[in-house]
Amino acid sequence: MRTEKEIERKMFDGVKGITEALYRRGHISDQDAIEAQNRRTEVGAQPIRLDRGNFDASTVTPTQPIAPEHIKEIRKLVGASQSVLAMHIGVATATLSQWERGARKPDGPALRLLYLIERHGLAHVR
Repeated sequence: MRTEKEIERKMFDGVKGITEALYRRGHISDQDAIEAQNRRTEVGAQPIRLDRGNFDASTVTPTQPIAPEHIKEIRKLVGASQSVLAMHIGVATATLSQWERGARKPDGPALRLLYLIERHGLAHVR
């Protein structure tokens, strides 16, 4: 007999293509897609491709600094602790803590990764 988690994983795997198509066509919001992606990860389902089909450099090249509160919001949005988010970005937990307090500011690749995580979730930077 299958567990509830196994049944949910099979269900998510079964609708993978449909979910990707709906997201690509804009029928699923970024936030809903990230939440779905996080749930898929929890049950061990295959990740979905979270791209809209057209590359837009503005999605990976931020043009403005990010506020400390926004960094914390991103972390909470993806359901990560400071240590988990720091690991995905490739910085020390203390550095992420300083960003969230405004003592330091992320720049370069770290800033780009924060924007990518906000838009696409942690699965895209693993």
